[in-house]
Amino acid sequence: MRGSYQMEAEDGTTFDATIPEFTLAAPRVLH
Repeated sequence: MRGSYQMEAEDGTTFDATIPEFTLAAPRVLH
């Protein structure tokens, strides 16, 4: 997974906080 969040600073300006690629899978676990 990867993506971004749009955030709002205290002064009202907005910016994107980038989320680097990561996996949610746990090794040797079946769900």
